[in-house]
Amino acid sequence: MQEEAKVKKESATTEIYRDNLIAKERQKQQANGGAAAGTTTETVMVTSSAVAPSWRVGKHGLIQRFGENRKWMKQQSGVTADLYSFSATGPDIVWVVGQSGTILRTVDGGASWTKVPSPTDEDITHVEATSDQAARVVTRSGKTFVTTDAGSSWNPQQ
Repeated sequence: MQEEAKVKKESATTEIYRDNLIAKERQKQQANGGAAAGTTTETVMVTSSAVAPSWRVGKHGLIQRFGENRKWMKQQSGVTADLYSFSATGPDIVWVVGQSGTILRTVDGGASWTKVPSPTDEDITHVEATSDQAARVVTRSGKTFVTTDAGSSWNPQQ
């Protein structure tokens, strides 16, 4: 129960942090006269304060990891879907979710990403992972699914 409260607190902190970063990026764009015509530069940035390293996800399959060289390093996600959220359970284990039921997972710190079978075609907007095998995902409409076998099977949760 205490761990669940910690996860909820970290999720709320992550959401606030992401919203603040988006607002700051928009302010920068406005101050600089906006983005080039016909382009969008919005990147959804999310970091986990509980687990290093930091990660961010975004449009067109963007996954980046903040490296030891203090620079963002692009990861090869293997997808073009927009990605909305991630959850890291350690420096090597990260789950990422996004558009049209996209679910990705790495167990080697992002050196390789595996596309996980999804329980839905709906956008998945949130993920909470507890291990390399277990995660809970939430769709845009609020449906929740849980796996304990690395995504081989998913069970709906009420």
